[in-house]
Amino acid sequence: MWSHRALAISAAMVVTVTVVGVVLASTASTNGDHSRTGEGQGAISGFDVSTVHYTLNRSDPSKIDGVEFMLDDAPPAGATIRVKIGSTSETWYHCQARARQVSCETTAPPALIELANELKVIVAQ
Repeated sequence: MWSHRALAISAAMVVTVTVVGVVLASTASTNGDHSRTGEGQGAISGFDVSTVHYTLNRSDPSKIDGVEFMLDDAPPAGATIRVKIGSTSETWYHCQARARQVSCETTAPPALIELANELKVIVAQ
């Protein structure tokens, strides 16, 4: 029964997935020769998110314990990945990437099914 509900929620949320990819590419040194300053630029590009899967809490399926998804490309080494579930949520959950596969624990505080109308993903280097 919950697999149909989870599938329906997953399908609805995939439609509203927002992905932002950020690559920061400028630095300025505060050590050394202070007569030199600089500015740099880098491309800002997004990732495509697919195969979104939500894991519901076994004892209280109104709570989402985690979310997993695939990125179209592996994020850069050391990238920060966060997700937010629900357009009214203020909570950004930490994620781990293993190549293109990303998993996020959403238990502290618990993400709630009733508020899960959107999934936002941020990947930043």
